[in-house]
Amino acid sequence: MTVSDGVVSGGGGVRVDRYVDESEFHLVGLVYRGLPFSLAGILLNALILVVIQWQFVDIGVSLSWFAGILAVSLWRLQTTRAFRRMQGGFEDLRAFRRKAVVGAALSGMLWGLAGVVLLPSESPINQALVIAVLVGISASGANSLATVPRAAMLFLPLVLVPMTVRLMTMEGPLNQVLGILT
Repeated sequence: MTVSDGVVSGGGGVRVDRYVDESEFHLVGLVYRGLPFSLAGILLNALILVVIQWQFVDIGVSLSWFAGILAVSLWRLQTTRAFRRMQGGFEDLRAFRRKAVVGAALSGMLWGLAGVVLLPSESPINQALVIAVLVGISASGANSLATVPRAAMLFLPLVLVPMTVRLMTMEGPLNQVLGILT
């Protein structure tokens, strides 16, 4: 990022007027810079879950959930591209910060839904897979969203709380222990 003639310029053609706090521009930009890689991981993990859970979860439910993940991921990718082309000032930056929060919340809700609808009660091995994927998605999300704290604080409970509740309400002491540990 450089400052010249009262204009702050970032990578990818992004320009923000000098009244914008440079650190805020960088913090929001970090979320968008890493988002394409995060989305690739999200889609790969979602596909793995759908394929692995194929025999335990209704196909319509699995594919509907995957379609939601895909739609939100494509919207977030489009938002990333728009951020890179941003030419406005502080108002545009605030709008992109809000979009980052909304994208994280939508993604978190869908992953939280996976912890309910893709968590088969009849297969402990497949339960372990869902738990591992959701914990990994949570850790990755916490890291990639850390520079926009509201996004991270929304994402984490939206992913983990539904799975925790589902585990706590399933039969068997192991499920309750896993729910507590989550």
